Amino acid sequence: MKHELTAAMAILLIGIFLVLLGVGLHSREQAGSEEPTQNNQQAETPVIHTVSRNNHGRVTVYSGDGKIFDCIGTVDMISSGWNGEEIKIIVYVDETEEAGN
Repeated sequence: MKHELTAAMAILLIGIFLVLLGVGLHSREQAGSEEPTQNNQQAETPVIHTVSRNNHGRVTVYSGDGKIFDCIGTVDMISSGWNGEEIKIIVYVDETEEAGN
């Protein structure tokens, strides 16, 4: 019985050793086969679509009671407020619409 147990332990240890050896060799093969792949195709040049800046628009003025009027024309945004400064907008008026129109 003692010899059977010793033989079983020896077989188990040899099996574990062979499994670990196989895993190690497999990992080495995988690491060695990871060569940088070269793509013979040239990358496509990206196309960037741009639009012209629009400076014609409308500024609507409201009070607590509702809309007072709209100014329609050329709008210059001097400061949007994002830089911490006060908002500054200049409108060169083409037409106005008062409340109720």
